[in-house]
Amino acid sequence: MTYLPVIDFRRKKYQALRKAVYERDNYTCCVCGARPDYIPCDYDGRYTLWVRDRVLEIDHIRPRIFGGDHSMKNLRTICSSCNSRKAQTERKGRWGCGLDREPSGIS
Repeated sequence: MTYLPVIDFRRKKYQALRKAVYERDNYTCCVCGARPDYIPCDYDGRYTLWVRDRVLEIDHIRPRIFGGDHSMKNLRTICSSCNSRKAQTERKGRWGCGLDREPSGIS
């Protein structure tokens, strides 16, 4: 089994990436539309944002294990609840995110 390193968002280059993805997606989950009640005006990407009982996360549309990368085209904002459901679907072998084609709807 191949193990891939986890993105460490405490590092500066990934903080900027997280902030850019959140801003592009308007700090909103791309699946269910959940959005935080408050977004700090000086948010720098150093920490996650909470949406009621879940957090906003950065998700790889095409998982890295299947050749996905850290490009803006392959990343989206998703809440922890939706990300958990996506992971369960992937474990069952039903690739709901379209792994057999290029990610769509992301510019």
